[in-house]
Amino acid sequence: MGMQTGRYVWLMVFLIVCKANGLFAQASEYTPETNILYHFTKYVDWPEQEGTSGGFIIGIYGNDKVFSELKSGITGRRVGTKKIEVIKIDTLDRRLLKCSLLFISAERSKNIKRINSITQNKPVLIVTEKEGMMTQGSCMNLVIVNEKVRLEINSANIEGRGLKVANELIGMAQNKN
Repeated sequence: MGMQTGRYVWLMVFLIVCKANGLFAQASEYTPETNILYHFTKYVDWPEQEGTSGGFIIGIYGNDKVFSELKSGITGRRVGTKKIEVIKIDTLDRRLLKCSLLFISAERSKNIKRINSITQNKPVLIVTEKEGMMTQGSCMNLVIVNEKVRLEINSANIEGRGLKVANELIGMAQNKN
């Protein structure tokens, strides 16, 4: 990761802090989760996934607003050479294995154990937004503490899925396991 990457990280931190503090309320209707999820794609290395149709799939389980924002805002952008496709996950089945990144909303987090059993040892970055999910199998967790977004990273869960996270992102995390 070079100097250019470091600039992106600080820009991302600035945008997250401003959004969490309401500074962009009029300028952007996107949730902090939407901005953050897209930026995660730039700081995680995924191995080539077998059986994928060539796209980079972001699955959203719950939170219709995040799904709509991502679908309209980043569909067609690229992660490396792969075009991003955003899909809504309604049922917990093998379709989860097509996802490179899976966002689980707070209201759906009770199903994380089943999701982990389906995606075990597969290169699926699981991102949650509820306190306590780091010990339940989440790779990254976004929680609001004192009106600020806090990033938690579980390196063991990430490495167990064959993924690599940039040191800059790990350095930004408040809680690292």
